[in-house]
Amino acid sequence: MMLYARQMNIGIETVMMPTRAQGLLLILLLHLVLSPSAGQSICTGTETFDKVTGVLLNSASLTPLYSAVGNTVTAECNNRCRASQDCPAFLIDYDEEACYRLDTNSDDNRELIVPSRGRRTNYFEKVCLQAPACEKAWIYERVPGYELEGYDDRVIGEVGTRQRCQELCLLETEFQCKSAEYVYNTLQCRLSRETRRSQPASYRATTEDLVYLENQCARDKRPQNCQYDEYENQDIGYADIQVSARNPKECGEQCDQTSAFNCRSFTYFPGTGVCRLSGDDNISTGPEAVTVRRGAQYYQRSPCLDLSLVCTGESMTVTLTTEEPFEGRLYAQKKGRECEVRGKSRTSTELTFYFEEEAAARCGTVQEDAGVYSNVIVVQHHPVIQRKGDRAVQLYCYFETGDKVVTNSYNVLADTIDGVDSSTPSSVVNATAPSPGVRLRITTETGEDISGTRLGEKLFLRIEMDRESIFGIFARNLKAISGDDADSIDLLDERGCPTDPVIFPGLQQLPNSRDLQGNFEAFKFSDTSVVRFQVNVQFCVDECNPVDCGDDIFSYGKRRRRDADENGVAVTLPPRTTSVPEPYASRLVYDPNLGQEVISMDTPLSREIIVDPGTKIDSFRDPRAETKFGPGGVFIQAGDFGDGDVVCTTLPVVVATGAAVVFLQLCILVTCILCIYTAKRGKKTDRQIDRQSLHSGSSVTPHPPPTLYHDNLTFRRRSFQLTKISDPQ
Repeated sequence: MMLYARQMNIGIETVMMPTRAQGLLLILLLHLVLSPSAGQSICTGTETFDKVTGVLLNSASLTPLYSAVGNTVTAECNNRCRASQDCPAFLIDYDEEACYRLDTNSDDNRELIVPSRGRRTNYFEKVCLQAPACEKAWIYERVPGYELEGYDDRVIGEVGTRQRCQELCLLETEFQCKSAEYVYNTLQCRLSRETRRSQPASYRATTEDLVYLENQCARDKRPQNCQYDEYENQDIGYADIQVSARNPKECGEQCDQTSAFNCRSFTYFPGTGVCRLSGDDNISTGPEAVTVRRGAQYYQRSPCLDLSLVCTGESMTVTLTTEEPFEGRLYAQKKGRECEVRGKSRTSTELTFYFEEEAAARCGTVQEDAGVYSNVIVVQHHPVIQRKGDRAVQLYCYFETGDKVVTNSYNVLADTIDGVDSSTPSSVVNATAPSPGVRLRITTETGEDISGTRLGEKLFLRIEMDRESIFGIFARNLKAISGDDADSIDLLDERGCPTDPVIFPGLQQLPNSRDLQGNFEAFKFSDTSVVRFQVNVQFCVDECNPVDCGDDIFSYGKRRRRDADENGVAVTLPPRTTSVPEPYASRLVYDPNLGQEVISMDTPLSREIIVDPGTKIDSFRDPRAETKFGPGGVFIQAGDFGDGDVVCTTLPVVVATGAAVVFLQLCILVTCILCIYTAKRGKKTDRQIDRQSLHSGSSVTPHPPPTLYHDNLTFRRRSFQLTKISDPQ
């Protein structure tokens, strides 16, 4: 040992100093040499991880840490990196079902964090927090460049590091700090009791040098009236734990009971019984992460409803309580505009249904039984359109007990309608001086045109040029209009900017093309299933400049040039590099918004789709239903259609249904004939046996039936044997 110490510092023997000092220095050198964590700081607080979704750490060295094809890796990767002193961070590649140890982290250079485009990855960075924490696999989720605008409950200045801001959120006692923002250049820490999920409209990108921090220890208590939104044949692909379940309900219960992380979504595979739980949803990953996967059922937490119902001798009054001012609609499902209340920017919204015969008929209130009244209300969060997550709730009033009941809730819209011809085709407009050919399409993720869909389905709005052209295209004034022209909503304004990026995020130019595309989730209007899209298109020489809409949103429809500077002085435009033939050249008009010359179409493009209004209601068992319907009776039935709803089919379906009915009738007829024939033959045989008995003087001795108990029990045992669950493909 002494020899090793002298090799590490040859000056120990040559330096003249007291013997005691030499001994102390020697002990210090031995500690530095033999310590397994030499060169690394030891955490004296809570060692945990920060999670950053959908990113990579640029230029970092990747060392394989763990992989498990057909299974999830998050837990094992977390445990291995936590136990290693040489693992400052790790990266999970969900597509490869593997994770990698990194040789560095982003502490010294935040610019190393870059988006992992086209790959499903999560970056986990080891941190040390000097504050009380919870038993979570990661305590904070970080989102660089995003903020929760307008919800700062406490602002603290001169906070030296991001970690200290995180600690202050954990240490906050006056309110539950659910999220924080740290501004690097001003050293400012902002604490909030809200999150990007409780206030999605205020969560947005920013040009400030800051980071959004979401506290995973502040898990919300979910009210009773909560559920999951279902996405059939889709998957998010960010699975953190894999378990087995018999059905989606059991899979959801396991998600609710998970304590290692906040489970926000799950995917169930009915064919194998595999249940995959995830700490991500389409808010953290972005809507594009949810992709088609046949045989998968993806479920994501939807907003909870805080409803109460008060019943009197004359009426029932339902009250919706929200944390933020409500500006949507509360209305009777079957009556719509005839019986509704619109939010007035208050946190409490009431709707009353009267039992008097005329009022009950007007609002669709039904007397189910003696002393039992019911109605179905729809909670629509947007004032004009319905979106996935809006809910319909069955209400019951029982007069014999005076109970107040709000039953289970369900999604407003469900099964798909497809293959329905649209009444308005795509339009190609020709005027006196013809515009370049262009068309409007509504497609699926695979590029297939659709005319019918279901609420919440991921769709794409595309504006395409019919052929190669010298022009680029730009869109503005995109509207969605109800089929009866009673309601409309602006999706793009006069500048071409999205009015509400949550509903429609804008248009982007497709790579190697002049076509424009924007994705959105299918929505509908309250009183009709038909949604018509209408847009004005302009043509620019070469390419159109994208508009800078602020908040890092660019839409086609960056202003690069103006006809005047900031002081209003005219600016000379550069000459065009592309010659424009007649008759187009004479139609060019300068557009100050785009800073270039354009040609406007004379007629807007239009396209209609039908959004399925079919409802699906969760089964609900109520103790009072036992006496009326028997044990296990279903108290609520699904499949009702309101006034004006559309049910569509096709000729092959009609033919197949007719053939099936005819075939069934033939089967019944043949069965009847066989039964009659068998009965007559049996009587004839009995008479023959009687004659033989009389002649022979003997009786017929019946043989006992063969015993089947052993085989039957064996079959039952086999039927209850567990089958090994295979991994989803």
